Amino acid sequence: MQSLELLSKISLITVKTHNFKSQMNNILSLIGKYSNVSRTYIFINNEDNTITNNEFEWCNTGISPVIHFFQNRALSDIPSLFKILNKEGKLFSTNIENLPEDLYKIFISQNIKSLIIYPLYINNKIFGFVGYDECIVNRNWTEEDLNILATISGIISNLYKNHYYLKKIEDDKHYFENFFNTITDYIIIGNMKGKIIYANKATIDKLGYSINELLDMNIIELHPKNKRDEASSILNQMFIGDIQSCPLELISKTNIIIPVETRVWFGKWNNEDCIFGISKDLSKEQEALQKFTKIFKNNPALMALCNMDDKKFVDVNTSFLNKLGYSYNEVIGKTSSDLKLFPDPEKHEKTTDKLTQSGEIKNIELKVRCKDDSILYGIFSGEVIESQGKQYYLTVMIDATEKKIIEQQLEELSIRDSLTNIYNRRYIFNVLENYLNKFINGNQIFSITILDIDFFKEINDTHGHVIGDYVLIEFTKMISKFLTPNQILGRYGGEEFIIISPDEYKKTTATQINNILNEINKTTFNINNIRINLSFSAGISDTEFFEKDNITIEKIINISDERLYKAKRTGRNKVVYLDN
Repeated sequence: MQSLELLSKISLITVKTHNFKSQMNNILSLIGKYSNVSRTYIFINNEDNTITNNEFEWCNTGISPVIHFFQNRALSDIPSLFKILNKEGKLFSTNIENLPEDLYKIFISQNIKSLIIYPLYINNKIFGFVGYDECIVNRNWTEEDLNILATISGIISNLYKNHYYLKKIEDDKHYFENFFNTITDYIIIGNMKGKIIYANKATIDKLGYSINELLDMNIIELHPKNKRDEASSILNQMFIGDIQSCPLELISKTNIIIPVETRVWFGKWNNEDCIFGISKDLSKEQEALQKFTKIFKNNPALMALCNMDDKKFVDVNTSFLNKLGYSYNEVIGKTSSDLKLFPDPEKHEKTTDKLTQSGEIKNIELKVRCKDDSILYGIFSGEVIESQGKQYYLTVMIDATEKKIIEQQLEELSIRDSLTNIYNRRYIFNVLENYLNKFINGNQIFSITILDIDFFKEINDTHGHVIGDYVLIEFTKMISKFLTPNQILGRYGGEEFIIISPDEYKKTTATQINNILNEINKTTFNINNIRINLSFSAGISDTEFFEKDNITIEKIINISDERLYKAKRTGRNKVVYLDN
């Protein structure tokens, strides 16, 4: 329960704390206090994995910080560390004297007696590690220590991945700013009340205002005074989508009238709804058109232009082609239906209808199918634009696939046991709630099996926890092979496992579990030349015993538990599903 409380607190930190450094420091503090270790820390490698840096550190009372000693340290000084992390998935020691010499020298200099180190992964590659030091005593790490610290290491990996993703988004914003500043046309961004929130260098240079002066102004104030009422009316029509361009002149700080045509589109800037305006000097209309085309082609977002009447593509940008894997000629003149771009065509059709009716869409999530049948998750915005009397759909897609994967990984992490990768106890109980409701409301029966590996403590005591962990992993793999697709296997705790069997009475389930037990009895697990034979004891119950108004998850599990312990009391290596 304490470990669940710890994970809950860490989850709250990830939700409520938006500063990445604060997240890391708070998480290290929590795990340090929870496990009562001397020191917790995070090291991150450089891009070519030659240098590592101690980025975060928490120290217990009386423990001296060492973060300043471990900056720009060559990985070649500690070759054994990453060799062990790659091979074993972790490094832990109750006595550092048993570690390789290169590691012993580093750790003894910090007065470390025992430690655990877990690697941090992004895209299945180690990019750093998180460590937990004990400097007071030689500590015997428990299985709970290893499991909870492994889980937290996975969470830290995912937070780093999300941090790098968000940093990329911020870098993209700077890219846009830098890119806009290379454009010689006027680019102005205003909020939905018309207040200027950004202007590019060309606007500042040609209009003669400083950036601070512009940020104090409304877009309307950039037009001559005698045209501002008209400009206000046009801007309102732009907001509701009736028109997309404004032909009114701009006026500089020194009252020079500049003839322009201003076109607008809607989007987000600093995560706020806003209006983007680009004003073209009519004396250089062709040049301005080429610049706009450059923005379209080089935009990192996926952009497309389609005819409204037949919905055929008339132009797409380079990001569109690179991301989806098509050539330009394969797309132009085709519709999204021709290319089967959208796995959910009904949702796409509704989105198109909304764009047609309202003139714009914002932040709509759609799945997109690439040419190679891989799937991207896109966030779509768009608007209807007009050119030379024809109307077009202009759509912009931000690729949110990586963010979606992170969300899915975090969700999967929350329901899986970190060692065996089968479902964890919390998820199993959620599933049981669902099946209990199906039984009460729809008479759908199910049975519950709880099984326990016999004499597992002797394996740990004789061969150590590494071998014990390997046995648990191989045991669950073997059990899984004999289960049907609709059966659900979870880790109940320690060496205890639980199986939910929908639509099965206990007698039928008992036959299956006995067959699995026979297979386990016939199998010898060979681990580093250590041969281990296993058996298990199991107890089974089902819904047949209960009236609907007198059944709870706790009651049905208790019966399985009682029968499990009956199996243990009467000799182990057996399955009990009856009480006599």
